[in-house]
Amino acid sequence: MTQRTTFEARRTGAAWATRASNATLVRVRSPSALSLAALALFQAAGCETETHHGPRDAHGEDAGLDAEPVVDALEITTNDGSFDAGPDAYAMPAPWFVDVTHAWGIEYVREGAEGYETITDRIGGGVCPFDLDGVAPLDLVFPMRKTETSHTRLYVGRRVGSELEYADETDTRGLGGAGDVHACLAFDADGDGDEDLALAGRGTVQLFENEGGRLSEITARLGLSLDPRDVYAGMAAGDVDHDGDVDLFVAGFLRFDVSRFEPGERCGTIPCSSSLYELEGIRDLVLVREADGSYRDATAAIAPDLLRDEMTLVPAILRMTGTGPVDLFVGNDLGARYRDRVLRWSEAAGEYVDVAIELGLATNARGYGIDTMGWSQGDLDDDGALDFVTSSWPGDTTAAHFCATLTDGDFCEERGRTVGLSTGVGSFRWGVGVGDLDLDGDLDVIEAAGHLYAQDDLGRTADELQTPNLFENVGGALERRVYPADDALATRATLRGLSLVDLDDDGRLDVVMAPSRGEPRVLHNVHAREGHWLRVALHGQAAGARLVISWAGGRVIRAHPIGEGFMGNFDPRVHVGLPADVTHVSVDVDWPSGEISRRTDVAVDGELSVASP
Repeated sequence: MTQRTTFEARRTGAAWATRASNATLVRVRSPSALSLAALALFQAAGCETETHHGPRDAHGEDAGLDAEPVVDALEITTNDGSFDAGPDAYAMPAPWFVDVTHAWGIEYVREGAEGYETITDRIGGGVCPFDLDGVAPLDLVFPMRKTETSHTRLYVGRRVGSELEYADETDTRGLGGAGDVHACLAFDADGDGDEDLALAGRGTVQLFENEGGRLSEITARLGLSLDPRDVYAGMAAGDVDHDGDVDLFVAGFLRFDVSRFEPGERCGTIPCSSSLYELEGIRDLVLVREADGSYRDATAAIAPDLLRDEMTLVPAILRMTGTGPVDLFVGNDLGARYRDRVLRWSEAAGEYVDVAIELGLATNARGYGIDTMGWSQGDLDDDGALDFVTSSWPGDTTAAHFCATLTDGDFCEERGRTVGLSTGVGSFRWGVGVGDLDLDGDLDVIEAAGHLYAQDDLGRTADELQTPNLFENVGGALERRVYPADDALATRATLRGLSLVDLDDDGRLDVVMAPSRGEPRVLHNVHAREGHWLRVALHGQAAGARLVISWAGGRVIRAHPIGEGFMGNFDPRVHVGLPADVTHVSVDVDWPSGEISRRTDVAVDGELSVASP
């Protein structure tokens, strides 16, 4: 077995060299005196070494002054995967997740519709837990581009004794008409109490209405006339025009114009058709729902700042800081060109205006734009304010914006490096999830990983297949875990979408990941329960709601955005992990309307249902 591990040289430097008797290849990227000193010790031990200088773009050329500097790092390749990762990563004594993909009946292989040579093939797809029929367990949607052997799949779950079984019911449930898509969103579009489904992809945004457990396409109600070259990515749902119903925010990603390339043309080592640098962005869509169930493109009217052409992968709708109406989060790829933005409603202007710079959410700690791939939220430091995690590509640490309410206004400080997320910098990260994976009362972080470029493009410079990153929250530090061989996370793959969802309703968050090619991963959480849990099912217009769960001596906050991770959504119920000594809690739901629902003396280890006033 060959394993490549990357760590920042500035942390422990030469100390790594004393542990690496099994190292076969050591690289230093953007070397400093400290990392070169460590490299010299590896050379003295007889290891093969390489040195690389400076930030590089997708073509291997200098990325320029606007690019994020490549992290000063050691990249160590071993034959047996036994390299001691040092103090920033900790081995797990037992498996945290078990792979149940095939055991539960999820059977498909995703392949490229264009030979896996294009960006539309390689960005892969998301995954959506979806309550189609009101019967446990939750169902699963995997949006896919159509080929002879792969297409969008809808798996309907059933409980058989103590086990779960999923069956592919795509056609019988009405989803056989899914188009050239890779993004999904499950949400109650019409307010009738069940979940409907939106899909997005190349040249299409589709809407399906749930009618008693069967989906009927109602795309015509969106009123869209889209360019077949335009590629749409993630989606989010929420009330953006403040009229009480649920609207749709669609990320415009890029215009894929095949006429720009010669057949088989390559830009450096990669196909030009897979290079973002050769393509142009497109605008996002804000689709507001009208009283008759139709939709209107209100982007120009209420969010004209979204009319600019950008490469947006991640949209979100929730109040990110403070109180009041929801914000629009715009998570853009190619951060050197298109920084992330937060649009906040301005009564004075009568529209959404960009406040990301004022809030500190526009860039990372170094002032560089983030190549935003995935996004998730939660109160990581338990201070009562939401924090935000944004995944990115190799050499760029996952960003973690810690927010607080200050005397002169809200502000979010980016601290991804200092809290420990830099130990995952060697992987290409996509879907990210913030959730209490070990039920100890604080929030952990997990990321899907897999390189954008195929192995033939990468050669020996990197691996297409990668392992997910799991960071356990230990006293506010995010410590990256090293997996035992029998943990499902130890398996390498080319993954994109990620969803946190309690599929078997045992109180522990499971993880579902979707590939850009290959098989999906359904990972059952078997971690020993350290504390308790509560699930809160919100009914009514709940998109963007906030919850405060309190008990004698403590409290946590949680939020309920619809659209999270990467091109999909999480469990439609809000999951809360609680300390071991908590037996009963109070729950306050702050609805998007501004109304408050309160429940007291709620027993833990169960599900609470709350309807909007």
